[in-house]
Amino acid sequence: MCIRDRDYVTSTNWFKERYEALAEFSDGYAADSPITVWGYQTSPYDWGTDVPTEAIIDGRLALLGYRFEPQVITPGEDIYLTLYMQALEPVEKGFHTGVHLTSPDGWVWAWMEAQMPRSLPGGWWEPGQVTAERYLLETTEDIPLVAYNLQVFWRNPLNKTELPLFRDGDQNVLDRVQLGYVIAPPVVDDSQATAVGGQFGQAIILPKVAAEPQRPSPGETLAVTLFWDALAQPQEDYTVFVHLVNENGELITSSDGMPVENRFPTTAFFPGHIVADRHTLQLPPDLAPGDYQLKVGLYLLETGERLPVWDAAGEEQPDRTLGV
Repeated sequence: MCIRDRDYVTSTNWFKERYEALAEFSDGYAADSPITVWGYQTSPYDWGTDVPTEAIIDGRLALLGYRFEPQVITPGEDIYLTLYMQALEPVEKGFHTGVHLTSPDGWVWAWMEAQMPRSLPGGWWEPGQVTAERYLLETTEDIPLVAYNLQVFWRNPLNKTELPLFRDGDQNVLDRVQLGYVIAPPVVDDSQATAVGGQFGQAIILPKVAAEPQRPSPGETLAVTLFWDALAQPQEDYTVFVHLVNENGELITSSDGMPVENRFPTTAFFPGHIVADRHTLQLPPDLAPGDYQLKVGLYLLETGERLPVWDAAGEEQPDRTLGV
């Protein structure tokens, strides 16, 4: 590498983000003196685990994988994202990469958009070459405490139109890639809840439940809070149902919906992070005195199929509901 190229490379953002000068030596007989010894400097971009994927952008780029950390944040905390990009043809013009942190209601709460490639001049990016593009996403201290979707997309820098994407061999065109969830969990107080210990499928557990009031009257509202946890991050988004049934198993009233009023999909459940999911049941004004039971379950909205359920004793429930 000639001195001019060396000086250019060491002045780029890519190089400055990754390397630091460890020592410098002067030699009056060396044409390239002084000589600098550089060392790699670790950063938050090194955290997390690489996730392989395959997304083709406008037939000219490929997203081969990514990593981001942290997945659980407090409001105001930064998110560090690395995209592993490959050029499929000579890069004559750059692209704009956009990164959004989007809440379930569609609002974007943190974003950035930058020219790509950031790590090297476009003329240096040869077909087949892979480059690691880094993005810092800054959140504010007033963001809601919900589960956010981390999304990435690419734009034409001239007319700002989003470039078409094809992911994992699917022929359906996309406008953005969903990378995963970043959660800002609210503080949960389950000290007054009752232990349940049910398990739904292989990933979701229900350690505790709380109901207020304990002895409701006809016509009153019964508030049921389900305290969800996970053994592993679920792969599907399930709908929750809470049924109040009489002694004959007949349905009296119910509540169905995605957890936390659609703000915390089950695919955003992470082990060790309790999700307080409140459901409101309106009792009939003519409700007869008697013994009633709450039953809880999870199902896929598209098919209606319920998840298998095991109680605290490990017994599988034939109706795929958990009595609480």
